Amino acid sequence: MKTQVSRKLVLPVILIAALLLPSCAPQATPTTEPAAQPTDQPQIPATGVTETAPPELAAEVTFRLSWTKEGTYASYYLAKEKGFFAEEGLDVEILEGSGSGTSVQSVAANDATFAMADGTAVLSAVQEGTPAITVATINQLSPYGLICRKDANVNTVEDVAGKRVIFPGGSGQALVFPAFLRANNVDPAEVTVVNGDSPTMIPAIIQGEVDCAVDFAAAFIAFANQQAPDLEFTTFMFGDYGANTVSQGIVTHTDTVAEHPDWVTGFVSAVLRANQYTVDHVDEAIDALLKDSPELNRETETELLRAAISTWHPNTSLPWGCSHAPDWTFSENLLLEEGVVSETLPLDQYYTNEFVPEECP
Repeated sequence: MKTQVSRKLVLPVILIAALLLPSCAPQATPTTEPAAQPTDQPQIPATGVTETAPPELAAEVTFRLSWTKEGTYASYYLAKEKGFFAEEGLDVEILEGSGSGTSVQSVAANDATFAMADGTAVLSAVQEGTPAITVATINQLSPYGLICRKDANVNTVEDVAGKRVIFPGGSGQALVFPAFLRANNVDPAEVTVVNGDSPTMIPAIIQGEVDCAVDFAAAFIAFANQQAPDLEFTTFMFGDYGANTVSQGIVTHTDTVAEHPDWVTGFVSAVLRANQYTVDHVDEAIDALLKDSPELNRETETELLRAAISTWHPNTSLPWGCSHAPDWTFSENLLLEEGVVSETLPLDQYYTNEFVPEECP
C-alpha cells in the first residue's frame, strides 16, 4: 500500500533490416585512363568503415508495473533511455499497473511478459495454480514499518501497546502488522487499530489523531515532512524486527522461463544494472521518467525514488536481485496462519535465483 502520492497509477518499435541489392544495370567502361594522383599529394587514409550485417531484430516484451508511473519505478525508464534493455536484445514497453495481484494475473494471462509484484501476491497466486514465478527480488527489505510521532514516546516496539495505530483494513499492512507485534512480544489486542485509507493517514498523524501509522516508511515520512517539516518520527522497520516479508520482485510466466530463458536473463541483468546505476544517479533516473511523463512532479518523484532505493539492497552480504529463502518461508508461514494459503509448497515453485548474475546463498 502506498502513501497516496501515487496516482492511479508504450512504444513498440519494429526494427526492419533492409539489404540494398546492387544494380543489375551494366556499368559504363571509361574510355580514358583516370588522371594519376600526383605522388607529392598526401594520401587519404582509410576510414576503417566496413560493411556489417544488419542487426538482429530485438525481442519485443512488455513490463507491467505494480502501480502507476511514479518515481519508485524511475530506474526502469532509465534502463530504456540508456539502452540497457536494448543491449540485452530487448525492446521493452512499460505498462502501468493497478496492484501486485493484478500484475501477477497479467503475466499468467500473457498480457505482459514481465511484471513487478509483491512476493506475498506470488505466494497466494501460485497456491491457486497460477503459472507465475519470481525471477529476481528487487526490494530485499520490506518497505513496511511502524512510524510513530516522536512525542508519542514509542522508544521500543513494546511501547506501542496502548497506542493508536492507523492503516487500511484488508491491506498488506493489516496482514503483516499482527505478526510484527507477536515477533516483538506485543499482544495485538493491546493496540488500538484505527482504520484509515491513504489520503487520511498522513493528516491523522500530523494532527495527533493517532500515535503511529503502518506504511511504506521512507515514503510516508518524506511526504509527512513536506506538510509538517518540524514533525519528528521514530520508525521500526518490519524487516529489522523479525517480520521481513518478501516484497517487490520481477515476475514472469513459467513458460517464459522454459521457452525464452535468454529474455529472462537479459531483462533481469538490465534491471539490476539500472538499479545499481540509479543509486548514484538519482537525478538522471528522474529525468528519464519525466521525459516519458512530463506531468509528474520532480520533487515528489525524487522522494519516492529515494524511498525505494533504501529497500533495494540493504544487506550487502546478499547479492543484488537474490531472493532469500528465510523471507519466503516466513511469508508463507504468515499466510498460512492468516488462512490466505492452505499448504506448504517447495520454495522453488515461488521463485528462482537462476537468472540473477551473481551467485545467491
